[in-house]
Amino acid sequence: MELIMGISPSLQRIAELAEPALCPHPPQLPKHLRQLAGEEAASQLLMLLCLKNGFYAFARALHVFPAGCAHEDLDLTTWNDNALWRGNYGDATAGYLFFAENLFGDQFALRENRVWLFDPETATMHPYAESLEEWAARILHDPDEIGFLTAQEWKNARGDIPIGKRLFSKIPFALGGTATLTNLYCGDPLDALRWRADLARQLKDLSPGTKVRLIVED
Repeated sequence: MELIMGISPSLQRIAELAEPALCPHPPQLPKHLRQLAGEEAASQLLMLLCLKNGFYAFARALHVFPAGCAHEDLDLTTWNDNALWRGNYGDATAGYLFFAENLFGDQFALRENRVWLFDPETATMHPYAESLEEWAARILHDPDEIGFLTAQEWKNARGDIPIGKRLFSKIPFALGGTATLTNLYCGDPLDALRWRADLARQLKDLSPGTKVRLIVED
């Protein structure tokens, strides 16, 4: 793999371990998305995508979106369009560039050069890393943080997770569901994000331990 000057060893290593690029074209990141990420983070993200423009890694537990390639796959511009899914969460997703997701469809986001992890079931954003380099180093140190061991278990039992799919909890994690194969199903991230937005609205402002009755509306 070609070495790109200025890219961190951790980002280089993530790309080396990944499956082939999802998009054959050079990455293009619109100005408004670069501004959301922060100048340094946007530059590092583009360098990563220059190595592989969108990819899956760690038994497909990690999915990084391509940039400037809407006809090949859901790209960063499409994925960050409010009309697709993030508008369902209102202000909770405002001001972030969502660039990747873990096995369970939790979203990695960039803002002011830092990396955040968005929990779609509760609509909460958690700080994850001070930089994209630190994000990559953290995943390399413990890939199970993104669901690697569960992804391997799923692959051994049921085959590869299909491109474009994630694993979701039949009983939501926020309601006590676990990452066991019997409680997981393979589904479409968009459908799951919209459904989880409804769940987050129902759980909003409830105290821990409150008994709830889950209501799913069409």
